Amino acid sequence: MFKEIPEKFEVSEYYPNKVKELKESIDKVSKSSNEDFVEEINSCIERYKNKIEEDKKIQYSYEKILKQIDDWHPTEDYVGVKNFAINQIRISQSDSMTEYYEKEIEKLEEEKNNLDAYKAKKSKKLNEDLEYYSKQLKEETNRVNNRNKFLAGFREAIFEM
Repeated sequence: MFKEIPEKFEVSEYYPNKVKELKESIDKVSKSSNEDFVEEINSCIERYKNKIEEDKKIQYSYEKILKQIDDWHPTEDYVGVKNFAINQIRISQSDSMTEYYEKEIEKLEEEKNNLDAYKAKKSKKLNEDLEYYSKQLKEETNRVNNRNKFLAGFREAIFEM
């Protein structure tokens, strides 16, 4: 019924793993060639194009459903349901990401023409992330150390009883 009091708490693996991953990514970027960056950009563009196709399929299905709802002539009791359904479909249609993806593709196409800027931007983002996660790791380590100090004092106080 009762849980044992742990000997000590450990720092979560999340932050150390994230810091390690970011350091590896920074190293990889520093060693990457222009061809590597072009390949990376092209891969990203391809993912966005696939997302656009998925989004278009979803939008097409919304149009089909909307047509079916428009063709429905309910009794007076269900006019509110029809209007609600139409409203929900239109809300869903407004969630289309196609325009966003198209703009991202344009940006990526431009970045292929300025790979130095792309590399600098990518490096800057990775370094900012590294700084953030390193700070989080330090704070997490301090929290765990404080909990362990409290726990040690608590154990000592309990066992003195």
